[in-house]
Amino acid sequence: MKPVPIVVLLCLCAVALVSAAGASSNESAEPEVTMRKPFVLTLHVDKDHYYEENIGAIPYVYENGVYLMKGDRFGVSLEQKDGNLVQVLYQPDFEKADITFEFRQEVDADKNAMMRLTMRNRTSLRLKMQAMMTVPGHKGTVATSLLPLEPGLTNFESWPHPIAKLLLHDIEIAK
Repeated sequence: MKPVPIVVLLCLCAVALVSAAGASSNESAEPEVTMRKPFVLTLHVDKDHYYEENIGAIPYVYENGVYLMKGDRFGVSLEQKDGNLVQVLYQPDFEKADITFEFRQEVDADKNAMMRLTMRNRTSLRLKMQAMMTVPGHKGTVATSLLPLEPGLTNFESWPHPIAKLLLHDIEIAK
């Protein structure tokens, strides 16, 4: 299968924006963006098929969006002001994170696969967010729903198909 062109464009735009932000970092107090090292993403599609995509440098978190791919296990810290969420920052120390994410693909004995996202909220805040995903064999991005993340609890979200990239965005404190 071929990589989804819109995803490549989205990734290139993110890298370009991160590079531009880095070039002007002396002028502003923008947080440093932590990038993934390039790798080959391999997803189980069905009993006989796999999907592979070369993934370039992509941020874990950029402009308050959280970018997830199979095998990810990391966290974020939240900065708030006056009851509003103002910044989502990559937190490399999993144990210190306000919210942790684990995104994996599970394959059963019959070779059926599903994607599972585990999110743990270690704050006293109720959080809402939107999500978009790219799916092998589909053009463009697809919106998907997520349940609100309740304070101190863990959410499990799952999808019965492979997901190449999952973007969590418009993260906000639910009022």
